[in-house]
Amino acid sequence: MRRVAAALALAALSTAPALAQEPPIGIFRCHDTSMAPFGTLLLDGQGMYQMIGTSTPDWAADPALQQNGAGSYSVDGTQLLPGDGPLKVLDATGNFLGGGQEATIAFSGKKGALLTCLSTVGG
Repeated sequence: MRRVAAALALAALSTAPALAQEPPIGIFRCHDTSMAPFGTLLLDGQGMYQMIGTSTPDWAADPALQQNGAGSYSVDGTQLLPGDGPLKVLDATGNFLGGGQEATIAFSGKKGALLTCLSTVGG
């Protein structure tokens, strides 16, 4: 009887869905591949984002930069998929590690790496 119970418990564990990672939410500072400041990314957790472009180490907003704007996104597993806006113009797909306000997001496109976005929480 114990063997049957153990087998049933093992079967239940093996068919249980994997825990989903929490999508990123909050404020992230994004660098380009040379580690130069690119912009501040705000993710609302409801499928909308805003990019505030910068080109200075103090992260001052520069309204003249083309990366400024807002758009929509969806999440599929650990991918952040822009629907429109400046990240869609870049043809960027984000892959995130961690979750919530402590995620790290790496955006890449057809030509390779584009941006790395780090949470501003705790730093």
